[in-house]
Amino acid sequence: PSASSGAFAYTGTAGYVADDTVSLGEGYWIKFPAPSSVNITGVQAGKDTFEIAAGWNLIGAVSGSVDTGAVLQVPPGLVASPYYAYGAGYAASDSLRPGHGYWVKAASAGQLILAPIALRPPAVRRGAGPARQALKQERGR
Repeated sequence: PSASSGAFAYTGTAGYVADDTVSLGEGYWIKFPAPSSVNITGVQAGKDTFEIAAGWNLIGAVSGSVDTGAVLQVPPGLVASPYYAYGAGYAASDSLRPGHGYWVKAASAGQLILAPIALRPPAVRRGAGPARQALKQERGR
């Protein structure tokens, strides 16, 4: 309500696009006249998979912080830049926090899988059968 602009999503083909409904996983530019806190209501997302395009993407986060090194990339090596947050300027971020948007460059189209540490599956011993196979499928291998 205190924003001085609507929400703008970013697509590599169309640039910034006005959006009247915000969606989980998307990042948005919203202008405020001064620093503000905004309450966001909806269903919490502990884990999600985001589709990204080749080039620059504006992404959101899930309901818990995720270390950028723990983001699963499908295919591996997909991310071609640090994750950038905007504050007083752009700065590389070491974690993706709820309620924030991040710029990230992808080498090709693919998926980013975000899950806070508490929701990650436990480590699996080599040759542990079905559990290892399920972990491999989640990580896209």
